[in-house]
Amino acid sequence: MAAPANNNFANAEVLALNGGVFIGTNVDATKETGEPNHAGNAGGKSVWFKIVLTANKTCIFDTAGSDSAFDTLLAVYHGAAVDALTSDGSNDDYAPYGNNKSRVEVTLAAGTYYIAVDGYNGSSGA
Repeated sequence: MAAPANNNFANAEVLALNGGVFIGTNVDATKETGEPNHAGNAGGKSVWFKIVLTANKTCIFDTAGSDSAFDTLLAVYHGAAVDALTSDGSNDDYAPYGNNKSRVEVTLAAGTYYIAVDGYNGSSGA
């Protein structure tokens, strides 16, 4: 099976700003050279998303709907390259969702932000 199209930072999939649900997978995804550890875990199967804000906005990202056995990592960054990112927030286990799901709520200024969804210790799923 081929890696997802948004396997690499440079191919981050653009998310709509009006909310909604995205259905995807990190099965066969990989970690790039220089990519940070998300939420303090090495992960190893990250996929990337991108949002462009024109004004300050409070954003909530979560993996609540992912496969029950998929132990997710979630992180929000800004920066121009995968090896030069600054963290804006990250999460491994968001207690209200259970031990495998992640949630990040953060207020961001106008700009471009990248969201990484990875699997704890290389976990994968949809």
